[in-house]
Amino acid sequence: MKIDKAMEDIRDVQLHQVKMLTLLDKLLQKEGIQYFAIGGTALGAIRHQGFIPWDDDIDLAMLRPDYEKFLKVQDKLPKNLFLISHKSNKNYPLFFPKILDKNTYFLDKSLKKYDIPRHVFVDIFPWDNISHWQKLRKKLRITNKRFKRTIYKKHGSLSDKAKYVMYKGLYLCKNSEYFYSKMTALLQESEKESTDLWGDASYNDVLVYDDIFPLRKAPFEDTHIYIPNQCEKYLQHKYGDYMKIPEVKDRINHSTLSSK
Repeated sequence: MKIDKAMEDIRDVQLHQVKMLTLLDKLLQKEGIQYFAIGGTALGAIRHQGFIPWDDDIDLAMLRPDYEKFLKVQDKLPKNLFLISHKSNKNYPLFFPKILDKNTYFLDKSLKKYDIPRHVFVDIFPWDNISHWQKLRKKLRITNKRFKRTIYKKHGSLSDKAKYVMYKGLYLCKNSEYFYSKMTALLQESEKESTDLWGDASYNDVLVYDDIFPLRKAPFEDTHIYIPNQCEKYLQHKYGDYMKIPEVKDRINHSTLSSK
């Protein structure tokens, strides 16, 4: 496969992701699918009016109904963009999907041991209607840990491969699909109880519906991005004093690239 662009600097990655977001936004607007920035992207929009300088990904969320609708139209994405999930690639070790640009090369250091495509990406987090989210969060994290342990690391060490075999035995040969399905079932069970709370319990992302909508726009680099209506409330809950710049040692990203 021909790679048109290998990323050599974090700023290159950031600017390319903005281009990917523009293409994604065009499709989502056409299909009537709502999405909004969360995590470091929402924080960057509020604190920096763009990327956090050392950040190297875009985090977007969709309420589950919008996400399911997106899955049905993903084939309408530009040919260079595609969605990867555990359903489409059994070596993919995350419960949430990413949109990748196959015309780029980018090594995500957190996933370098896995036999998956290496491209610049945008994260997509489905937000579910959840109840008792703190209890749910504990169950999801335990199951997610087991899910990751049952995915083979082709580029891992001998120790990694030995642990994979050990955990397969420990979990009575239950595979990653079993634990993936269990996490899905936990979310579906949580939805049975009427609640106004939406989010991703695994990542401490929760907001009531009226704090999310109506969405508002915030400046982000040379464009604008959708954020929750009460974004500051969300950031306070997730990060505490979110306007405080962290120390250098706490500035974490996915890559080994430099940020000039």
